Amino acid sequence: MVRQVPLGDVIAAIERAHPDRYLDRLTAGVMLAAQWLRLTDQLLDCFVDQARHAGVSWTEIGTRLGISRQAAQKRFSTRVDNRHLATARLRGVESCEFAQRTGESVTPDASIVTGIPASRGVVAGPVRLISDVDDFGAVEPGDVIVCRTTDPSWTVLFGLAAAVVTEIGGILSHAAIVAREYGIPAVVAAEGALEALANHRNISVDGTTGFVRALAPPTVDAAPSSVVTRHERQVPDDARFM
Repeated sequence: MVRQVPLGDVIAAIERAHPDRYLDRLTAGVMLAAQWLRLTDQLLDCFVDQARHAGVSWTEIGTRLGISRQAAQKRFSTRVDNRHLATARLRGVESCEFAQRTGESVTPDASIVTGIPASRGVVAGPVRLISDVDDFGAVEPGDVIVCRTTDPSWTVLFGLAAAVVTEIGGILSHAAIVAREYGIPAVVAAEGALEALANHRNISVDGTTGFVRALAPPTVDAAPSSVVTRHERQVPDDARFM
């Protein structure tokens, strides 16, 4: 049996570490919760992987998790297939392949903004700045959506996006929760992202560490590229915009 740690003990430990510093306690709580979410993902990935290797069907896995076969396959198949790729190696492969396809120079260490890692994974793609619903029609498959925040009306965009970066929010924000459901990387609370990313056509988003990096030098034209990365995937007809 795994020993359970009472929530009260966790709260008490954070309080002892940050006496009378309530915002520091809040920050510590957010970061700890993010670690637990990553651990949850890793545990699920591990046991889904084992089940698949043992011949368990996606239907059976979905039933046990309380979701549909399609949802289980969409959420776990790519992550299971890539489970042996270390983050550093994955980032290098992403950047190099993206450079070959787009002709962009690669500067993977050029961190532009950082935020709270909200949905793990690393992906590269063209920047798509979104201010409000009037911009939804500009989103193309493989875009990295960069915005102030999201709400339920934005959910349809997650079927198109390769990743999401928001300026505000936390691990329980709409963007974070929906990104985890769709299995795409997300970085939230990336202060200044809209301004910082406006002059970069192509970026990589690391939803495991919270780093957003440039894949090319800043451009004079802030209009994002429409090139789709190797993370192209099937997009439901109802997720496309005319």
